[in-house]
Amino acid sequence: MKKLTISEVANRAGVSTATVSRILNGQDNVTPKTRDHVLNVMSDMNFELPIRIRRQNPPKFGMAIAGYDDVTPQSSFFHEVIAGAGLEADQRRATFSFAPIYCDDLTESELLRRGDLDGLIVAGVPIPDETVMKLNRTAYPTVFIGRYLDYGEPLNYVTPDNVGGGRIAANFLFESGHRDICVLNGPEKINVFRDRILGVREFFSERLTAAIREMTNFNEEAGYEAMKAVLDEKNRPTAVLALSDWMAIGAMRAIVEAGLRIPDDISVMGFSDLPIAEILNPPLTTIRIPQRKLGSLAVQLLDSLIRKEIQGPVGMILPPDLVVRQSTRKIEAKA
Repeated sequence: MKKLTISEVANRAGVSTATVSRILNGQDNVTPKTRDHVLNVMSDMNFELPIRIRRQNPPKFGMAIAGYDDVTPQSSFFHEVIAGAGLEADQRRATFSFAPIYCDDLTESELLRRGDLDGLIVAGVPIPDETVMKLNRTAYPTVFIGRYLDYGEPLNYVTPDNVGGGRIAANFLFESGHRDICVLNGPEKINVFRDRILGVREFFSERLTAAIREMTNFNEEAGYEAMKAVLDEKNRPTAVLALSDWMAIGAMRAIVEAGLRIPDDISVMGFSDLPIAEILNPPLTTIRIPQRKLGSLAVQLLDSLIRKEIQGPVGMILPPDLVVRQSTRKIEAKA
């Protein structure tokens, strides 16, 4: 960038050199309208601003969520994530733009194409690794929620501890006396479900052999169909661990349709703690992921990267919590 010349800026902006000097020195005896106008002129002229001035400018955050559709139940997880990100951005007086992305390539989004962002938050499943790597190489910092790469360059990310959550869920059912446990998992090509089932397998590996069913989807219908198939088998489990709340809801529907009671006949446990979980009948025992916290921390991390207060890549992992409700019960453990 060219070295800043006050007279050039003043001439272009149509103000006095004294006004430009006051802005550069951070003085408050300039109207906000004039200050914004002069700063925009500086930006158009490609001048390097002093760091204290750059920090006074509100950053422009973008948030893109792949496959998000606010009318579908599967996207309910991200309602709270978006709320957390938006509130955090507002507290930082930042411009916050959110875009649901329906196309396969997030880079085709108008949000990214317009080129005025200071940083980007990316969430949603699934996102191909190639797209993740392309987004990670943009000119501005990018923070991913719940997404990392098993290979290639490291990312800036905020994610729940899905492996730890899997262990917690498995331990809870085991300590509740259950030994005949069926686990319903989503597609393991998605790292969320790959991590959750890893935690489950790690816990059960030295204790028992759990029946694990990998589904091609993780919605209510997938849980319903999987549970119907389980109930058609000779040996009925005493507990079902669904690694998404929506699969757990589908499993509950199949159990009730079969004339069985929850949790008297079969305990059911989910994963995520969506808002609907506590109003089900019975309310769902689940692993709580701090959804608003994910959004809030993503904005905090992105802001620090933009302001160069920290250097990436940075990974932040949030611990999950166990939420015990009435969909599970303790039984006498088999010898």
